[in-house]
Amino acid sequence: MPAQAAAASYDVPSTLADFLAYYTPSTPEENLLIVHAQRAWRHLEQMHELIDAVTAGKGLFSLYTDEYARYKQLSRDLNQADRMWNRAINAFWQARRRGASTQPAPRPQPISPPAPSPDPTPRGQSHNPAPASSEHAQTHRPPLGSGLSSRDDHRPPAE
Repeated sequence: MPAQAAAASYDVPSTLADFLAYYTPSTPEENLLIVHAQRAWRHLEQMHELIDAVTAGKGLFSLYTDEYARYKQLSRDLNQADRMWNRAINAFWQARRRGASTQPAPRPQPISPPAPSPDPTPRGQSHNPAPASSEHAQTHRPPLGSGLSSRDDHRPPAE
């Protein structure tokens, strides 16, 4: 009865009609995948019901200690049912995202380039004056985005 109590406490769709109403597939592919997801969900519920029936009266611990091989098989079957459900519902969500991405995206509006701002510093002076130490002057590189690379430091001046 714990599976019924869990189903009663949550709004879990259990029938195919409930799944179709809850997930509202919009394409035939999504419809097929939601049918598969409903079957996987039902299989997962059946595995929980089977474990409840097997452990009724003796408990999960006694099943583990007395019938370890059966416990391992039930654990494997439960994990397999859980993976089946996860893969089925993920396939549905991937199909939904693919369906949403096949619709043409709105064309981006052209962006005009910003107007250049006047340079307040006179030509030949840097924005960040370098300290007077000769060590810093040797390792100083032009700022990023200035169009100058370290290779430009060693080229002869253009005539």
